Amino acid sequence: MTGWSLHAALAALAPAAAQACLAPQAEVRCKVLEHAGPLVDACEGSEARQAAIVQAAVGRLYDVDDGVRKAAVGAVGALLQRRPALASSQHTEGRGQVLGCLVARLRDKKMTVRREAATQLGGLLRCWVQLAAESPAHAPPRGATLSIPLVLCNIAVRDTELGAHIFDSVFRAGIFPPKLPPAEAARWWAAMWRQAGERDGWQEGPRCLYRSAPCSAQLPSPAAFSCSAFPSPRPAPPWT
Repeated sequence: MTGWSLHAALAALAPAAAQACLAPQAEVRCKVLEHAGPLVDACEGSEARQAAIVQAAVGRLYDVDDGVRKAAVGAVGALLQRRPALASSQHTEGRGQVLGCLVARLRDKKMTVRREAATQLGGLLRCWVQLAAESPAHAPPRGATLSIPLVLCNIAVRDTELGAHIFDSVFRAGIFPPKLPPAEAARWWAAMWRQAGERDGWQEGPRCLYRSAPCSAQLPSPAAFSCSAFPSPRPAPPWT
């Protein structure tokens, strides 16, 4: 089968795949979620079919089976890396924006799902920051990107077990992609620090960011860090 015919075949399967996300067998639901990204790509030009796949994947974030919820977290995270514009999509059956639905899994009752959500959000942050550096026109709004490390630090304060995973694994090599130019990384740090400090009722924000820095010993203290030269990216998205 040629690349084009395979593409067309996947597009034709999209409605059935969306329905298969509701199959009684958890294994089937997980298997369909593995192909959510290619299915959305194959449906380029058909907004209705793409929306059906996105909505089906987001719906499984609320599945009764924790294994399916974990698979859905991976699928939605991958979709948002491939297509950042989906972050603000409302194809969620009235649950708000797609990114907000993914963030909500940080409070899942199962630790395996919460860890996967944190891992996916960390990867999403690095992907979007790199995209902003290489192709700003295709990157999501900076405020949406900045919301990710802030919400991760916020949840780390409230969920110490998940916080250990966030600081020891997700942020182990640093918040930002290693290829990011130092000057650009500094601008992101400054914007994050400012937004963390401006959030009402969250005194732990700057301290959490300081802990997540890869070389915190070489950074100025949170109290001394000045970022007044950088504009605030507010308002932050509602899920933060």
